[in-house]
Amino acid sequence: MDLLLIDDHSMVGEALGKSLAATGQFATTHVVTSVEEALARFADGARHDFILVDWHLPGLHGEAAITALLRVAPNARIAVCSGEGNPGIATTSLAVGAHGFLPKTMSVRQLAGAIQLIMSGAVYVPPDILANATRRPDTDLSDRELEVVRGVALGRSNKELARELDLAEVTIKLHLRTAMKKLGVTNRTQAAMRARDIGLV
Repeated sequence: MDLLLIDDHSMVGEALGKSLAATGQFATTHVVTSVEEALARFADGARHDFILVDWHLPGLHGEAAITALLRVAPNARIAVCSGEGNPGIATTSLAVGAHGFLPKTMSVRQLAGAIQLIMSGAVYVPPDILANATRRPDTDLSDRELEVVRGVALGRSNKELARELDLAEVTIKLHLRTAMKKLGVTNRTQAAMRARDIGLV
């Protein structure tokens, strides 16, 4: 199996790559420091079976990074490896096509086992993070208000949310206004911060 690891902290990436290579599970491991560098490898004809990508990267990152990688490597399995066990990042990663979410707090043995599961066709998220991701936050927001606030926290515009949720833009504004009142905030930035504080994303 050929592994491509994308991490902007080169020393961390190299150390993790060597540790995973030492498990004997990977024929080759390659480490790059940006998604742009990874895309250049694919443009030059490189092929990788598994891509492990950090969520927080300079340049192309997050959802856009996963989408770009899937476009150039549709047959590869992709997992997000993040320093934070954020259930919002996990669910967003899977929603845009990633096959797993692997916190950097996992041991090398656990990472290797999770990668093996993902390569076998499974989708993997650690059980504790999965439980938090599926738990409805303790707020009095309606389901639709939750969707809108989560979208705002992820940087979506009202127009983008309207398209994604198949609603009129004015309806998005109404849901957001009501949600902000319930959350005790007065603008989008505060709503996004509050959403993160209480675990909505």
